[in-house]
Formats: sequence, structure tokens, C-alpha cells
Amino acid sequence: MILYSTYKNLNNMSNNQVEMLSLYDYLGRAAGKKLGEQVAAYAKLRKARYGTKEVSHFGYHGTVQTYTKRFLDECFTAKKVFEPVQEDLTEINTQLLQDSGYTTI
Repeated sequence: MILYSTYKNLNNMSNNQVEMLSLYDYLGRAAGKKLGEQVAAYAKLRKARYGTKEVSHFGYHGTVQTYTKRFLDECFTAKKVFEPVQEDLTEINTQLLQDSGYTTI
């Protein structure tokens, strides 16, 4: 019975392991220093679980932070809320010019 209990606990532990991703793994591209600092600051604010891993590939050698996918999903959803929306105002400006009677040469 003890053996089965031990096996069951080990099996549950392996099922509860959470995959940790670097920003590169999550985004599929290099995140850059600024974005990395923003995510780290958000992780600190949220008291999120994080880890580190050593990477060595073209362009970067060193230690990077890793986070859970759930946290990264939350982080990038929150980031979208606070980013200004870039609108193309060409059509609105053209209509305003026409309404005002302004003509271009």
C-alpha cells in the first residue's frame, strides 16, 4: 500500500508541473529589453511565479526569466488594454476639409 501511495503522489506531482516559458518561447521572436522589463515589472506587481534558464543562441547568450503560460496570457491581455489604439484618421480629416470648404492646390 505504501508503494502505491508513493507512486500516486509522484504521479500527481508530475501532472501538477507547470511549463515555464521565456518571452522568446511565448512570442516566437525576441522580445527585447523594454518588453522584458515591462513583463518583469508586471510579474513583480502580481507576485507571479517565475524562473530562469540559460540560453545560448544567435544574438543572445545569458540568463532569461521564464513565466507560466497563464501569467503571460494575462500579461499580454492587460498590456493590450493600456496600449493606445492607432487610428487612421485620413478619411476623417479628408471629410473635415471637404466640409469646411478648404481646397488643396
